[in-house]
Amino acid sequence: MHMTKNFAVVQLAAMLFLASFTSTAWPQTTFPDNLELVYELQLAGMTLGTVEKRLHLIDGTYIADSRINPGMAAKLFFSGKISESSRFKVDSNGLQAIEFHAVRKGDKSYDRKATFDHAGNLVKYNNGETEALRKNTYDLGSFPFAFILEDLGKLNGKIFEINSGKDYDTWQVIETGSDPVSTPSGEYAATKITLKRVDKDNRFYFVWLDNTSQYPVKIIRQKNGKQTTMVLKSIRG
Repeated sequence: MHMTKNFAVVQLAAMLFLASFTSTAWPQTTFPDNLELVYELQLAGMTLGTVEKRLHLIDGTYIADSRINPGMAAKLFFSGKISESSRFKVDSNGLQAIEFHAVRKGDKSYDRKATFDHAGNLVKYNNGETEALRKNTYDLGSFPFAFILEDLGKLNGKIFEINSGKDYDTWQVIETGSDPVSTPSGEYAATKITLKRVDKDNRFYFVWLDNTSQYPVKIIRQKNGKQTTMVLKSIRG
């Protein structure tokens, strides 16, 4: 879902989650055809801007777009505009990533694209490289929406392979639990999920999911003890 080279990871965010709950309905019987989530992006208690995530169903394929709208304070930490787009399908087996495209303009610019060839069991990058498609593959754009389909009471220990458009990071759920949360959009009975990056002892995600919709309402990314936070500002869908 941080503020320098890997800032786009904040978005997605991001999105990661939990243990045993009596209030969470599962399985989710509907996946939204259209959804708009707007988050406040914060660092050390200072609002840096907003992150918009939009989801649309078009001819059986979902399109998820994410965009950072930086405020003036954000320019102290990074420059350049970041946008992401993801295509995926949803069926009885869950969410299946099809394509992810991330572009950053300005300082430290990049253009990353990954295509997920499930028939050929390959990930194809726009730099010409390929690698094997991993089990439980998601990308940064589709990942936050994947948990709408999850049984939150069975996530502890689960592995998620998240592709950034140029490579994979492996994340594992290490803790789940009930934790109410307050956001600019309201109060939520929520489930908090803690994920740790498997190859790094200093990188964590903390995600709060609304127990009713299972949408992420708060996301914290922690690296070397420093935290970047997204809290839900508005929802429409």
